[in-house]
Amino acid sequence: MADTPTTSVGPAKRSQALRVLLIDDDPLARSILSDALSANGFEVAQAENGREAVRAIVSGKELPNVVLTDLLMPDMDGRTVLALLRLTPGLASVPVMVVTGSPRAYGLERELEDKGAAAVLDKSWGPATIAEVVSAIVAVSGKQSMAA
Repeated sequence: MADTPTTSVGPAKRSQALRVLLIDDDPLARSILSDALSANGFEVAQAENGREAVRAIVSGKELPNVVLTDLLMPDMDGRTVLALLRLTPGLASVPVMVVTGSPRAYGLERELEDKGAAAVLDKSWGPATIAEVVSAIVAVSGKQSMAA
């Protein structure tokens, strides 16, 4: 799809669309979620692991309005991505949403939210619902930042 506003991690483009950084080690999951987010009007950048994503954000190559990360990934998991972003000046307020499809992760919602996750979602909810939740989180966080 040449006209889909989806990119791999690279130089951030300035546009009117809100930018989501989607991190997932599963290429099919990334593709499906990216399509759903694009359909909701987001510009989507993709990273196949947390290390790649954090490197792009910290270097300034990626400037997302929201981060959507898988929880369980090799190299650097979503919990570590969340912790690093919460400790990075200028990025601590970027909403981070964590998605998982693993039964091993069930029950971690409270812990992740206590550590700063805007939401913890099960992949079984489906890409369209996840994209709608991302839209809602962005809308709420935008209103909060305008009130501050």
